[in-house]
Amino acid sequence: MDTDLLIALAVWTFLLIIAAYREESKRRRRGERRFWVRNWFLRRETLQQGLLHNVDNELLLEDEYYYKLFMRLQDDEFDHVLSLIIDDITKQDTVMRLAITPRQRLSLTLRFLATGETFQSLAISCRIAPSTVSKIVRETLGAIVKRLGPIYLQVPSTEEAWMRVAEEFYSRWGYPNCLGALDGKHIAFRPARSEGSTFYNYKGFHSVVLMALVDANKKFLFVDVGGNGRVSDGGIFSRSRLSQALREDLWNFPPPRPLPGRRIQTPFVVIADSAFPLLRRLMKPYKFNCRNLIQQIFNRCLSSARQVVENAFELMANRFRVFLTPIQVSDPKFVELVVFSSVILHNMLLERSPQIYELMANEEPLELPDYEGDPGPVNEAGLHVRREYVHFFYNNR
Repeated sequence: MDTDLLIALAVWTFLLIIAAYREESKRRRRGERRFWVRNWFLRRETLQQGLLHNVDNELLLEDEYYYKLFMRLQDDEFDHVLSLIIDDITKQDTVMRLAITPRQRLSLTLRFLATGETFQSLAISCRIAPSTVSKIVRETLGAIVKRLGPIYLQVPSTEEAWMRVAEEFYSRWGYPNCLGALDGKHIAFRPARSEGSTFYNYKGFHSVVLMALVDANKKFLFVDVGGNGRVSDGGIFSRSRLSQALREDLWNFPPPRPLPGRRIQTPFVVIADSAFPLLRRLMKPYKFNCRNLIQQIFNRCLSSARQVVENAFELMANRFRVFLTPIQVSDPKFVELVVFSSVILHNMLLERSPQIYELMANEEPLELPDYEGDPGPVNEAGLHVRREYVHFFYNNR
């Protein structure tokens, strides 16, 4: 009898365990939460604890230098950005809890751009759930692109505006009739496994391509983001709006004029490296193993002027170090938001405080992986324009 009772109790216990397991599985399938909110998250507001409170209550009031290192912006720049996007990121308080403030939302987003931390890491330090961190960062980046983009990232739309770009380029870099320097970079990220090798590039990592046109002051005039790393790099450029504009003269470029001291009418051009095709409005160097002296002089002058776009990438990446490692998100559209918002903030900082910006961002040199394009077929019009530049630089060496 005792043995039968023990067996019955064991069977009953096993059935209870199975029932509890099934109930837990149903609860998870329904998406029910084990906690409405974790208790230590609640202490963010009740006890003013967490990284964001420490920044506002200590760094901002006591240590301006470390506040700038944390935010990557000075306080007045932070307030400027906040004033432009506050309506887009303000949330309503409820009877259950207080909403995360717009200032905290922007601080959290800037910290993500400054470090590239995972959302899990930011959640622990800021006492905010990882899913909420992800949502806040995405919404805030979207607001930056929406509100600041039309102000700080605009392609020149008139001949006069392009002429100002060209005159400054000649004044600072010695390259006449130049509308900017062009280059591309691979932006590494971690796509979902379901993407397979869609974004896997020839360098051995997953990426999207950032293609940018930069003026003489390292300011981005045009960016194209989103081409996946697996696609032919030459194909990315050929399908971009910039390629179409250069081939078809779509952006109100100034009419041709002779180079200084020359007589031949020469079009205004963009300069790039050997990864890009030679076009009537796109100049690239000769092969670097050329032995022709005048071609070597041209290569040296073009490469010296084109360095400004490399400097712009490095300056942005040193300030917003999310680009130091693969961006810890799987959605390529999210990556595009990260890149666009960083470019916009870069332009804003150059416009508002260029000397302080370059000084603060110059902590550690950082290079992004280069874009390697497909030069494509020889373009006769491009050859004629390049020869004119060759003679100009040789005569002015």
